[in-house]
Amino acid sequence: MDMMKHIIILAVICPALITIGFAQRESRPTFAWYLPGVSYKHSPSLRFTAQVGVATPQTTNAIWLQSYIRAGKYITLNPAYLYLRSAPSNGTRLHEHTLMNSVIINVPLKNFLIDDRNMVWNRFRQHTDNIHFYRNRLRVGYSFAKLPQHPRLYVYDEVFYLFNTGSWVRNRVAAGFACDLFQRFNIDISYVRQAEKGTRGMDIFFIMGFFQLKRKGVE
Repeated sequence: MDMMKHIIILAVICPALITIGFAQRESRPTFAWYLPGVSYKHSPSLRFTAQVGVATPQTTNAIWLQSYIRAGKYITLNPAYLYLRSAPSNGTRLHEHTLMNSVIINVPLKNFLIDDRNMVWNRFRQHTDNIHFYRNRLRVGYSFAKLPQHPRLYVYDEVFYLFNTGSWVRNRVAAGFACDLFQRFNIDISYVRQAEKGTRGMDIFFIMGFFQLKRKGVE
């Protein structure tokens, strides 16, 4: 139990300290997203998640609602809604209502899981032009299923295609881990190295924690 507490403390504090230290650098911005939430398993083929988020040192907030629908042995449908609110330096609050609709192909290989997520991301923004992306993320994960907290490691590469300009504009390379800290609570922490056309790119930490609920009788 003490080890779990240490993991939680490090997971929350370390990215914040890193972002504070690197926020002063002009060469490459660094920030962290904190995204706590709830996961509800309705049936073996249907799961919902709801998260709220805050990015630091940026002043951005989020509400993220997702559903995972198993449509076949290897295919999962992942429709989602993401609301973003940000306050840039000019003081004008910007609001975005976005749709993130994905098809995920899952290929399990013993303790490995390979998944390929294909997403269309429509961002409807106030006070500026709407933008529309295609995102492809190829991820490889490994599960230590025999260990008590079921830790999982993963790496992925994700590319962004901007329909507005007809070009590939962004790439993310990431590594992360997830584990079940308690019976109904797990964490997922990742580091993302983002390169973007025409900008300096950025470094991003994602710190997520889920309280896991399920319908009575569902395994």
